[in-house]
Amino acid sequence: MEFIAIPKPVILRGIIPRQVNLSVQFAWQQYGRVGENGQWLKYSPEERKQYKKKVENHILLGTALEMPQIWKEVIKLESQRIKMTKQNSITEFIWAIGEGLYKEKTWGELTPKGRATKHAQIIRTMRQLAKDIKYYDLDQREEVVNLFNNNEGANIDPGDGTLDKGQLGAFTSYREIYENQTGIQISDLLQKHAGKLEYEKRYLAPLTSKTTGERGLLHFIRTLAIRNKELYGKHHGALISRIASVYFPNSETDPEKIRATIHALNL
Repeated sequence: MEFIAIPKPVILRGIIPRQVNLSVQFAWQQYGRVGENGQWLKYSPEERKQYKKKVENHILLGTALEMPQIWKEVIKLESQRIKMTKQNSITEFIWAIGEGLYKEKTWGELTPKGRATKHAQIIRTMRQLAKDIKYYDLDQREEVVNLFNNNEGANIDPGDGTLDKGQLGAFTSYREIYENQTGIQISDLLQKHAGKLEYEKRYLAPLTSKTTGERGLLHFIRTLAIRNKELYGKHHGALISRIASVYFPNSETDPEKIRATIHALNL
């Protein structure tokens, strides 16, 4: 298979972030250098095909007709996030799209029987470790203590005698206590997470980049939904729907289907 050049990408007019433009241009230039310096010949025909497709998919970030509207929505989410964190995560969003298209999931490396065995083994190990930590008094020393803060929060006792000396420990809100699990013992967290894993049975659906069609779309949806939740606090199914329509044009990617898929994946 001879080297096939990719035409220089023309970034669409509209709201395309500078990071996207630079990333697209770099991917295209790198592809050209691989063809010019003879490195292309070191790849197998299948590897050449995959590499070219990967670059073409990356170029879509700035050239697909849907992308200006997609980036407009992302920039709006970014502006809200930056006010809170002072960090720009456009690059992380670009990586998430790549992970959804290509990143392998380790469960897919095992046979179905192997997955079940490894899953059960991990849960048993977590529960035994939790028991050992508690039995040998290796848990956290910190305890959450309510010291009459008008039900607004409580104080953390670091376990160093601070409260015995009449001094208050660090303050924490009830939201941190119940949602972020501040002050919960390590052994309790292990037991709680082991029960959650046992219920979710994630190993039953090893979505990998090797999957195609609907399975590949599921992997893409799951990856972006998790990353959106981490970055922006919600899954944003409608946004994922728009992006999926670019990379999976032959699949059903309407917003309601995407939202239903996210719900079914228990994310």
